[in-house]
Amino acid sequence: MAGVLFSAIACSHDAAEQSIAQEGAITLKLGVQDDVVTRATAEEVLQDAVIKIYKPAFEGLTREYTYSTLPEQIFLPATTGSDKYRVDVYAGERVKLSPAIASFENKSYKGSTEFAVAAGVATTTPVEVVAKVC
Repeated sequence: MAGVLFSAIACSHDAAEQSIAQEGAITLKLGVQDDVVTRATAEEVLQDAVIKIYKPAFEGLTREYTYSTLPEQIFLPATTGSDKYRVDVYAGERVKLSPAIASFENKSYKGSTEFAVAAGVATTTPVEVVAKVC
């Protein structure tokens, strides 16, 4: 009985290690590019930002966060070959509950970047996304 229990634990432990070995972690570095936005204003703009991560080969949305709920590390299945994830960042008027019409005072921002995830890597170089006025 004990042998069966130990073998079941060992199998589940091996499966967990194999699953972790097929994942990698990324960190995101977000910014805003606008000629009139100061550093403090950029932080304010990003406070309500929405971050969406899409699966490789346009297979759909895999993760969605707000700036305040963005984890320090994001674990994703590793990519292979030329497959890459895409991250989109939306900020400004476009993400408010009652958005105003975009203008010089009320701006919307969007940024997008593709990235790969290496298997078994705990952290990679931060994926940088710069949201520009749109």
